[in-house]
Amino acid sequence: MAAFDIAGSYNLTYQDKSKGGKNITLNTKEWKSLFDMVLQAAKKEAITTKNNAFRAGDAAMTVEDSLFFIGIKRNIKFEWGVVSEPVNPARPISSAYGANHMFGISTESKHADAAWKFIESIHSEDFAKGYVKDGELGDGLPTNECCKKWGNKVDLSGLYRLAPVKEKYDSNIPYIWEFLVKEGNSAFISVLKGTQSLDSMLSGLQKKAQSELYKLNQSS
Repeated sequence: MAAFDIAGSYNLTYQDKSKGGKNITLNTKEWKSLFDMVLQAAKKEAITTKNNAFRAGDAAMTVEDSLFFIGIKRNIKFEWGVVSEPVNPARPISSAYGANHMFGISTESKHADAAWKFIESIHSEDFAKGYVKDGELGDGLPTNECCKKWGNKVDLSGLYRLAPVKEKYDSNIPYIWEFLVKEGNSAFISVLKGTQSLDSMLSGLQKKAQSELYKLNQSS
């Protein structure tokens, strides 16, 4: 959902993660302003709610994660490229990019030298070249920036221009993202159709998400 994609650039969160993530923080003037911006764009048909509109050639741009690269050679018949995500000029960092896989070596390891060689290997230029050449990038981009051409055609350099997001993952905070996207998409479409107001949407989404979060906290 576009509003959630944009939120990171404004440092907005839908959970108070600094306080354990027990409360939903959607029904605020900041979130309303952001959703209204997306709503106005949708009304002008500057954005679309259709699935796979970019792949079908019905949208000029799309916001995707690295899984977008999987199978794309077969599914897109036109020339395309990538750019860094749009950001808030007051906070020019990525709201989406971060470390995907972290590696560490135990101080008690009996094979620390071998482990370090492995880490060096996966950050090497040879590994990056092979990974990019292989083609599907499903696990994200290599940290080594030597190879910024995908398939010898698509320039990936734009994806390295922003500083990565620094948010830390906390396994103790219940995961509610998929619930929010499903409910949020449905509610947003109803606002777009005029069957409910933006205030009503945010109030309802806040209550539904808070109820779901309470259930998850109770079961954990």
